[in-house]
Amino acid sequence: MINPITNYILFTRDEKCNWCDQLKEFLKENGITFQELVVGKNISRDEFVALLPSNIRPTVPQLFVFPWGSFSSNNNFGVGNVDNFKRIGGYEDAIAYFST
Repeated sequence: MINPITNYILFTRDEKCNWCDQLKEFLKENGITFQELVVGKNISRDEFVALLPSNIRPTVPQLFVFPWGSFSSNNNFGVGNVDNFKRIGGYEDAIAYFST
């Protein structure tokens, strides 16, 4: 049984993304609250890439847990803040994370 996380979960995607849509549906079906940001629209590609470890390709979907709550355009998403979140990963990683 999935225990929804009380903090906001950030799910990033770009348009026309089948894996993104499937992960969004999984999260919704399991009652997991998330805030969606579209790379290139709500967050720049550079900001998105800065969130990822250097050995991870900047692909979507990517799922993150932010301990302070939701992201807004007023948050400073600089490289100095990368310790403030936990990266869960892409579609397969996220399914595995919530299945344990």
